[in-house]
Amino acid sequence: MKYACVIVTYNRKEKLDEAIQSILRQKETVTKIIIVDNASTDGTKLLMEKYQGSSVIVYHRLITNKGGAMGFYTGINDALKYDVDWISLSDDDAMYSADFFSKIAAGISRNPGVQCLTGTVKSRDGSIQCSHRKSIKNMRTLEEKNIPMTAYRSDFFLDTFTFVGAVIKKTLISTIGLPEKDFFIWKDDDEYSLRVRRHTQIKNISDAVVVHLNSNKERGFSPDWKEYYGIRNRLIIENKYADVSVQLVFKNIKFILKRFGAILLKPTHYPYIYYLTRQLVDGYIDGLKGKQGINERYRP
Repeated sequence: MKYACVIVTYNRKEKLDEAIQSILRQKETVTKIIIVDNASTDGTKLLMEKYQGSSVIVYHRLITNKGGAMGFYTGINDALKYDVDWISLSDDDAMYSADFFSKIAAGISRNPGVQCLTGTVKSRDGSIQCSHRKSIKNMRTLEEKNIPMTAYRSDFFLDTFTFVGAVIKKTLISTIGLPEKDFFIWKDDDEYSLRVRRHTQIKNISDAVVVHLNSNKERGFSPDWKEYYGIRNRLIIENKYADVSVQLVFKNIKFILKRFGAILLKPTHYPYIYYLTRQLVDGYIDGLKGKQGINERYRP
């Protein structure tokens, strides 16, 4: 199995170093590790100097932070230049188990017609993060549901995936193109999944594990600027892939009412009523217009 790994990073140098090491320790030797740095300011550039002599690691630093979507667009485009058959995707907080790619290679052998495979995403404590692998309940509205935990007892097919631990055949990428670079952040993996599933089944190799070190700590509520992009990009995807139907309209009405309900009924949201309302309105207006790129009101 000849493969390249793409990692997109921003201001998490300690996790990035751990992620790189997890790939270098693989039983199935990697051909290239491509690091796309979204203009980190935490010393990531200095960290990467220790890998300068490596023939395996390619460091691509962007001049400005153009978001995770541009990061994956850039990294995959770089990976296509190398003599590999498969390209894996992940963020800087994804740590591959030492046998991840050997398990994926075995999965490829068992499923010769499948051009996209994923691994099981777990937390550090070993619990499965089910939100990374989903099935589509309704193709007319693109309504999704998490693959249940019981399915992970064996390999299974899925419809959409996050980029954490996704492995895609290079020839398929050449066919479907690169991710939507102007989504900035969130939902670029959903859109890419829908393109992938038009050409191949997608299979999760359940004993191939990647540990995702995202933070799940309980904290007081504060608005997340990323929500704007989630709303906007979801609407762009629906316009591209879903049917224009009464079901889709009702789905969005339900979403809006739920958001306004949270804004008006949860005391923790009161200090942010104007921001949250504007975020929802902006997301819908820009999504319906198909507007992409960064919105200066919502940036890291």
